This record gives sequence, structure tokens and C-alpha cells, in this order.
Amino acid sequence: MTGSSRPRPIFAFWFFFPAAATWATLAVPLSLLGPLSGQGWVPGLIGTSHGHEMIFGFALAVIAGYTLGPQPVSVLLLLAGVWLLARSAWLIAPETTIAQTLSPAFALLLARYTVPRFSAAKKWRNRIAGPLILLLCLLPIGFWFTDTNAPANYPGPDTHQLMQAGVVGLLLLMTFMGGRILAPAVAGTLEKKGFR
Repeated sequence: MTGSSRPRPIFAFWFFFPAAATWATLAVPLSLLGPLSGQGWVPGLIGTSHGHEMIFGFALAVIAGYTLGPQPVSVLLLLAGVWLLARSAWLIAPETTIAQTLSPAFALLLARYTVPRFSAAKKWRNRIAGPLILLLCLLPIGFWFTDTNAPANYPGPDTHQLMQAGVVGLLLLMTFMGGRILAPAVAGTLEKKGFR
């Protein structure tokens, strides 16, 4: 055989869907166990940290699984490694600089590999997803700034408002994606029943 065979890209959902499901499965009982046991032994899931992990940990992993598509092994390893490090660091010591910077790092990497794919879209409904995903990927930077580095008289949004913006952004994204899935499904069902 002549020529070297290039490694085949791997679909991102093979990692990110099971990772997101596992993280959600672990985070919910762990966040309940800390207050119920009377010990704060899971500092990364207490107070606003629980919301941080559900929006910036779980939801961004799901978005990565849906939007990244096939990626070279090196890109997928980079994204998966940063995501795993970010979740681990946040769970153990969310107040540390490394934990505070890894979540925004993963979000920016996700935006780097996802948003350009939507900017090339021709239909307006496909072009909406790019800015919406970019907004969701920029929110962890705002959370980091308001959570640890905001000046004393900072007039901007606080962490709760940023998480509310994240929830609204996720709802819009789910509405957009759900609308794209529901219309063809309804049309296919009606077509099977003989309707045009």
C-alpha cells in the first residue's frame, strides 16, 4: 500500500453524551448529600456551584455532543481532557484559580470548534444557533469574573443573573432544536397516514 492512512475522525457524541449523563447522575445526589449529611464535603456542588455545574458542565457537554460532529482524535482528546479536568477541579476546590479558569477554557474551545460551523449556514434558522451557542460559551467567563474578580462596585450582573441567562439561552436552544426535530417528525407521521 502506498500513502499513509489518516486516522478517522471520531464523533464527539461518543464521549460527551455518556460523560454528560454520568456527570448529571453523580452531581444531583452529591449536591443533596452534602447539606443532608451536615457536611460540606463536596464544595463544588454547594450553592451557586450546583447551577454552575448543571449549566456549564452538563449542558455544555450535551451541546458539544450535538454540535461538534466528527473531530480528529487530537481535538476530541483536548476537549474531553479540559472538560474532565474542569469538572474535577470544580468539584474538589471551586475557589481555586485552576478551577475558575478551566470551565471558561473548555467553553472557549467548544466555541472555537462549534460556532464557525454555523456561520457557514445559508438558512437563517441555522445561522441563529451559532450566536446562541457563542453566548452560552461566553457565560462561564462572566461567571468567573463576577464570582471571584469583580471590583467592589461592579455594576454588572451577578452570578445568579448569569445563570438565569444561561437557563434562558438553553431554553432558546432547546426550542430551536426541538422545532427542527418536531416539524419533520410530525410531517412524516402525517404522510404515513395519507395526509399531504
